[in-house]
Amino acid sequence: DFTDSLNLPVSLQERLFIKNTQFYSVTEEVLDVLSSVYRQVSSLMKQPDNPYREEIIRHLFSAHYYGLGYYMHGLQSQPSTLTLQQEKCEMFISLVVENFKIHRNIGFYADKLCVTSKYLSTMLKQETGMTALDWIERHVVLYAKSCLSSTSMTIQEISDELDFPSQSVFGKYFKRVEGMSPKAYRQSLLKD
Repeated sequence: DFTDSLNLPVSLQERLFIKNTQFYSVTEEVLDVLSSVYRQVSSLMKQPDNPYREEIIRHLFSAHYYGLGYYMHGLQSQPSTLTLQQEKCEMFISLVVENFKIHRNIGFYADKLCVTSKYLSTMLKQETGMTALDWIERHVVLYAKSCLSSTSMTIQEISDELDFPSQSVFGKYFKRVEGMSPKAYRQSLLKD
């Protein structure tokens, strides 16, 4: 997995990917830094002949994650005043981050949270504007897009990594959510 290849310390991974699932407003300065990293990655994606492209992207993301970790650390030190529903939402999103590669069924997450699938989706929609399925699909597709844009993994390898029964099923899933096939998405990155 791409993030694993960055060799980030577990404490930083937990801070970024598991414990901080709320949405936060960011300052203009933080937004500028984030935008800069994405512009650099986008520029590198237009250099398919650069033999160091993957390594440069890996290091850019590593630096980006450390910067985000610093920012999130400051936010964590503020006291939490979450409602029970918000806590359930946080727990759900944490579970999705940990399990989206294998579990895309809402029932799995509802069972873990001791609620019904319908209640889970309704609660999430009220709190975040997205249903449980939206959140799961978002994580699956964001991961797939990350692999398509920043690794040399084949579509079959990405499909296997995400535990789809076949490349065809993965392609249909991706196209339904993203509006284009994984191959078309990868090709669109090279055109930009």
